[in-house]
Amino acid sequence: MMNCGDQFFHELQVLCRPGVVERFLPEFPEVCTKVRDTFAGLWGLEGNNKETRDIIADAVTNPHLYVLKQQLEGGAGNYYGSEIAEKLEIMDEEEKAAHILMERIYPESIKNYVIRPSEPVKLINVISELGIYGYLYGSGSFSTKDTIVLKNYNHGHILRSKGENVDKGGVAIGAAVIDSPFLI
Repeated sequence: MMNCGDQFFHELQVLCRPGVVERFLPEFPEVCTKVRDTFAGLWGLEGNNKETRDIIADAVTNPHLYVLKQQLEGGAGNYYGSEIAEKLEIMDEEEKAAHILMERIYPESIKNYVIRPSEPVKLINVISELGIYGYLYGSGSFSTKDTIVLKNYNHGHILRSKGENVDKGGVAIGAAVIDSPFLI
């Protein structure tokens, strides 16, 4: 049985498949390709099928290409590098099902000032992540043609930045800071 997190990741995986984005932008096939190219690979680990076994085997062999993520907020449950192979080799099926593998993104770093309470201001190389707040309310599924969108609402954003060599953690545990975009 799928929980909400499993369903969310399943829908994201479906959205990445050829032909699905085209349903939403049928007049613009070249745009669909560009949109799909922005997606990072994302694999649920809830099945014991060939696809899941193959992606786990690749992650064990090439852990630098992946992030192993628990379905938690704040980045504290993420695993990188050799930790991925170690965790996957000792996890049982239930533990694997509570995780996803995501293609690791290596963004370009920039110099930025980091300001934290009771600490001196530091100029360091950071990487940033933009989060968009919103919701999509409807019925059906991305994988069927009977999808009805009742409300697609976007409202606000957050920019989180952390040192370029920091893997684990987010704002909640002090590894990242809230940032402001400077648009030019």
